Amino acid sequence: MLKGIQFVVDEQGKRKAVQIDVKMYGDLWEDFYDMIIALERESEPCETLEEVNKRLLIKMDTRSRHVLCLKNEDYPASLEVCKVYLTIPDREAEKHRLIRIIDESGEDYLYPAEYFAYLELPQRIVDRLTLDA
Repeated sequence: MLKGIQFVVDEQGKRKAVQIDVKMYGDLWEDFYDMIIALERESEPCETLEEVNKRLLIKMDTRSRHVLCLKNEDYPASLEVCKVYLTIPDREAEKHRLIRIIDESGEDYLYPAEYFAYLELPQRIVDRLTLDA
């Protein structure tokens, strides 16, 4: 018998379950679990990467044009963390995981998209931010 693995048996000695030491075999268990999930979901409809990208780009067009700055590494003079910025749609930039922001200079520049979070704001707030811009 393998160390860290123990079978649970019924009254007749037939294996019914297994106990696995997660400290010893955690990575293996995770792979096994992922495989079971994949098998359970194989009948679900699937999309190609191109279809997913197209859907995400359409979704980006419908999102708020306001984002919250989460970090400003390499751009401390241009971006303020926790500040709301207005974006300018740029599909080509989005394909490269960039976002076009009107920054502290008042000009629009490209920044890494992971520096920001899109905001869903009530219309009255959007109107106020647009007036202040």
